[in-house]
Amino acid sequence: MSGVQEAVAAYQCVDEFFGAPFVDVDEARDHPVPHRYVHGGFDGTATRFSLCFPERYERRFFQYLQGGFGGSEHIASAGMTEFAGVGYAASRGGYLVESNQGHAGAEPCPKAGDDVTVYAHRASAETARFARHLAAAIYGEPPEHGYVFGGSGGGYRTIVCMEKTEDAVWDAGVASVVGSENTLHKYAAMNNARRLLGSQFDSVVDAVEPGGSGDPFDGLTTAQREALADLYASGFPRGAERSVSEGFNAGVFLWTWQADLLLEHHAEYFDAFWTDVGHAGADGALDDAVIDCKVTVARAVTPGEAAEYPISGFGRMLLTAPPDKQVGIVLAGDPLDGVDCVDGARITITSGAAAGRQLYCVTSADGLLVGSSMGEAQTQLFDGVAPGDEVHIDNRDFLAYCYSYRHHAGSAEEVRRLAIDGRPVYPLHDWLDMASTSSPVFGGLGITGAVRRPLFLIQHTHDSSGWPSGGTGYADDVRAAADPSLVEQFRFWWLDHAEHIPASSIPARSRPVPTTRLIEFGGGHEAALDAMVAWIERGVAPPSSTSYELDVQDKGLHLPASAGDRLGIQPVPRATANGAARADVRVGAAVTFAVDAAAPPDAGAIVEIAWDFDGSGTWPVVHRPTPARTVHHELEHAYDEPGTYFAAARVVLHPAGDPDDAFARVTNLGRCRVVVH
Repeated sequence: MSGVQEAVAAYQCVDEFFGAPFVDVDEARDHPVPHRYVHGGFDGTATRFSLCFPERYERRFFQYLQGGFGGSEHIASAGMTEFAGVGYAASRGGYLVESNQGHAGAEPCPKAGDDVTVYAHRASAETARFARHLAAAIYGEPPEHGYVFGGSGGGYRTIVCMEKTEDAVWDAGVASVVGSENTLHKYAAMNNARRLLGSQFDSVVDAVEPGGSGDPFDGLTTAQREALADLYASGFPRGAERSVSEGFNAGVFLWTWQADLLLEHHAEYFDAFWTDVGHAGADGALDDAVIDCKVTVARAVTPGEAAEYPISGFGRMLLTAPPDKQVGIVLAGDPLDGVDCVDGARITITSGAAAGRQLYCVTSADGLLVGSSMGEAQTQLFDGVAPGDEVHIDNRDFLAYCYSYRHHAGSAEEVRRLAIDGRPVYPLHDWLDMASTSSPVFGGLGITGAVRRPLFLIQHTHDSSGWPSGGTGYADDVRAAADPSLVEQFRFWWLDHAEHIPASSIPARSRPVPTTRLIEFGGGHEAALDAMVAWIERGVAPPSSTSYELDVQDKGLHLPASAGDRLGIQPVPRATANGAARADVRVGAAVTFAVDAAAPPDAGAIVEIAWDFDGSGTWPVVHRPTPARTVHHELEHAYDEPGTYFAAARVVLHPAGDPDDAFARVTNLGRCRVVVH
């Protein structure tokens, strides 16, 4: 491979916003595969990039867009993405492109300011153009094809790239787990249900698990029933209830990112909530829920120190901060003893070097508060906070946010019981959409469905952060707005039993552990990229879009029970214990477990079945059948101790029927319950 400095000097930016490119790292790396690593940026801007050039090159590239609000060029290149990193790109004969999407961390680029186009697609596009130029110098010929992909915020910006970028920077894109309009208010309903149900969410989870009663409302109080009903009616995905109770949803995190701007733009609502009749705060319904206290800091903690606490959910994202960054504080004594939930509360530092800084509690445990925000406060977190400093904790604004889904225009359309005869039950307030009240690095351009390039869209059935309506709504937009030829090149696939983050990224707090309830979805996204490459470069038509129904009234998502009817790219298994979803047996009695699994048409073949009998995630039985579209597997297992066990059959499909390919392994789960007496 030749040098790069001459190529860097010769490059002329297409987008005049960007200054001349520079390279500050050019070195050979061995992990996870041998490749040439190039890091740099564009003068006068905050845009930085990481480019990974492996030895195998078949004239294509893959570009990863980080989720959330982006801000780092070291996710895919450092092996921290859940799918399609350097190893995948190398195995498919491509180099890997990654940028910070125009800004560092949560702060806007000093030059771009509020120009969201830079963060939404222009920085990614200019990085791709420069990488094409550099690849030609390194490999001796430029790439013929390029593909952009990402999930969550990165999925949204993948769509923006497909809609807004005019020149042929990429051939196509694969976007996943995109959000929907009014996401802010949907998350408000989720936070409210979590706050009100508390430990009662355990009974909700048990009811909807295999072999459960099927009635999630049994045993709940009136207020709890109303909150849960509103959550479901807002479109919350059935089967993802455990994620709410355990905090593995983006609801609180999104509030911490948006709180200051919401309070600025919607001060009228946050005041009225506590003063005007018709709002729960003013009516006295929340008097016992208010937190308003001054506390003392015992110490500030780094990511490594915070990891020793049982913190949950998206708050664990902050543990990826630099090792010396102070991400949380431990309070002196036990000032919040008896408080059910501190999440969402404002933390104002009132003394010491950091006095005046405001963050919001994204997760808490055993006296530890982990904070988050936007802009400068997010960059600093708790740096400068020392033992003995005082802080003020107040959750009034968060409580008002939790009820905002009742009070914004459109409430009646989303939740039936919020209006009678077309008249809203609760007072309404004018609300801007999330992008309008966001920091520019988290906001975005409106997406319409009018894509300029082929697009595959993937949505997760158990995603407590990207609800079904985000995918279904955009799929409808594409079919209505895109050129007919591009509608033919659009696919919309569901991945069942998939959360917003991989199962292995969720701490195992109890059984059944996450890896026996949820899938590692990365292989499905890699299979989608493989299918896109095959279609664009070889004309091989991809599998059909998944067939589904989203109930107009109750917002429930329904997928057909058989693979032949469901279609898509994922295997469809059905697991049973003694022939049913639930078996009641005596200690020592043999239980007959069976799984019947099928691959959808043109999706590939089933190459592996693994069994976990007790929800521990150990998978003691792994069966590798002759690759086939349909597989039946049966075995017996006995339990030595009484208890309730959730058994799982993990079924793996590969698009080419290759059991030895480490990538593009598409997984699904069949689950059943065994009660041992």
